[in-house]
Amino acid sequence: MTQHRFHMPNDTGRRAFTLTELLIAVVVLLVILLAVSRIMTTTSEVTTIGRATSDINQDIVAIERQMRRDLQRVSRDGFFVIRCIAVPNNIRG
Repeated sequence: MTQHRFHMPNDTGRRAFTLTELLIAVVVLLVILLAVSRIMTTTSEVTTIGRATSDINQDIVAIERQMRRDLQRVSRDGFFVIRCIAVPNNIRG
């Protein structure tokens, strides 16, 4: 009987990735995607808070302006009346 010898390729001519290398690449990609997702979420939250703060500041400026106008119109002979006006808060429907 003749014995067959199989030729084992050496590592110098390797052209493909191993399964371990592919798994490591996928894990690194997932870590990067999670980090970018967290950054985007944080940026969105900061933007929302900034917009809300800006809206509040605009309201405060309008209230201060109206109060200054009202106080300038008060005469020495008259009296000051405070009215309460309800403003609906249905911005989001």
